[in-house]
Amino acid sequence: MTAIRAFNKERDAMLRSLDRGQLDRFLRKWKQPRPRKWVDDAWLGAMHKTRLQIASFTEAEKAVSRTWLAQHGYSEEIKRDRPCPNCGGIGASHSDCFVCGMAT
Repeated sequence: MTAIRAFNKERDAMLRSLDRGQLDRFLRKWKQPRPRKWVDDAWLGAMHKTRLQIASFTEAEKAVSRTWLAQHGYSEEIKRDRPCPNCGGIGASHSDCFVCGMAT
């Protein structure tokens, strides 16, 4: 199995689980950026938003994510239109901010 297929297979399984532990393990294993600290249920919002972007997810799975996002006050878009609630920065800062600074 190629690396990209392995990545996609693990990514899809992690996103279907909607489990924070699986998310954290996946991000560490694949050296993906992550916040030093998740604020409230932002980790789950990120998972649901990501599910909407992946073709291998069924419309039924995407409907679950759309419903969750709407019920919890999230948009379906992946963007950051406000400053960090902790430091006021825009985008990943790679700083020591525990919210938007990226873990190493």
